[in-house]
Amino acid sequence: MSKEIPSAKVRIKDLILVFLKIGTIGFGGGVAMLALIRQNVVQKLKWITDDELSVGVAMGQMLPGPFVSNYVEFIGYRLRGTLGMSISVLAFLFPSFLAMTVLSFLYFRFQNILILQQIFWGIKPIIASILLWASLEIGKVNIRNQNSLLIALVAFFALVFRIDVLLTVLVCGILGILFYIRPRRMNLLLLSFFGLLFQAIKSVSATP
Repeated sequence: MSKEIPSAKVRIKDLILVFLKIGTIGFGGGVAMLALIRQNVVQKLKWITDDELSVGVAMGQMLPGPFVSNYVEFIGYRLRGTLGMSISVLAFLFPSFLAMTVLSFLYFRFQNILILQQIFWGIKPIIASILLWASLEIGKVNIRNQNSLLIALVAFFALVFRIDVLLTVLVCGILGILFYIRPRRMNLLLLSFFGLLFQAIKSVSATP
């Protein structure tokens, strides 16, 4: 964890400008937005560290509501307390609110126009490529060793088999604690145990 950043170091004005920018140019949903947040807040401005961002991501995933907004709230609170949190999330959400209002009007008013349909169709592969790039960027930060790779694979296959996200987060969290607290010789045993647990959950989930 980094040293405490003085609240005076980051101005409210700067928070507004940065999160307005991220909210305006961020496309592709949660993972892509997270990569953009990291690029600006961690790499470029160095307001927080990768470790702090990882904590914010973990907390944001466990809470209800849009998780990207949770990340922004975490960063805003870290830098300027409650005021920073409120200002940051409002600045972040405003561009998408405005854009969605305009696009919804255009779509429902002119949805039968062929060129508009082609534009929306053409956006889909772009979003897919953005998500792939963002996943690689976030993976490079968080998958640092064999243990974190194993946890990532468990989570990946859990999502492939459509196991509940909350269960996946809970099990991977427990697995992470055990991996990093228990001796290394326990790792294989623990992985086998959680593999069996996931199979059991999968069987229960598949039951009508």
